Amino acid sequence: MYLPTAILIFFSALACAEQPLVELPHISVDPSNQESVFRGAVFFAAKCQSCHSMAYLRYDKISNEAGVKYGMAPTWPAGAWMGHPPPDLSLVAITRGSDWVYGYLKGYYKEGDGYQNLVEKNTRMPNPYPALQGDQVLTMSLESIEKERPRLFRALRLEKAGTIPAHDFNTKVLDLVHYLVYASDPSVIERKSIAPYVLAFLMVFALSTFLLYRSFKKDLDQ
Repeated sequence: MYLPTAILIFFSALACAEQPLVELPHISVDPSNQESVFRGAVFFAAKCQSCHSMAYLRYDKISNEAGVKYGMAPTWPAGAWMGHPPPDLSLVAITRGSDWVYGYLKGYYKEGDGYQNLVEKNTRMPNPYPALQGDQVLTMSLESIEKERPRLFRALRLEKAGTIPAHDFNTKVLDLVHYLVYASDPSVIERKSIAPYVLAFLMVFALSTFLLYRSFKKDLDQ
């Protein structure tokens, strides 16, 4: 009874969730790329940890070495940020998906004195790195974007350069997504490393079982 109800609630939430105004970019993420994961963890410690925690990585070696440590992020009261305190990001890559996370992090654009986001309209999170990225602006009106739903990067252009080249900034964001994907399942590296041995064992076990079966069958037929 509980499982069907949970499934219905889950898919109802998906259906009711507001869709991004643009088509999300599709990225390739390899959480076993430990160099990228570590760089992303360092970037998280510098730019994200002042608001967001990673509670499920308390004892994770990569996170601790990069400076992402349990207790470093503030403990927000329920009423903080007008009732929407910054969430823990340990599982955001599972709940949202890597394409959404990347698009959201790249989707900020200048609007008046502040910033808006094309992937999550009226987002409550301020642009975390305006100096690094620079100022993006819309290439078309919001009405046209809502009607056409173009690709994210077609709807934005860089009007004011940031403090680092655009290519370097893109790499930093991709590294951050690698870390968030890794954080949602830290055992993936160990699993991939032992997978060939597990498959080899299963093949040997299956072959041995088959040969034993043939031997028993031969004895029974005599």
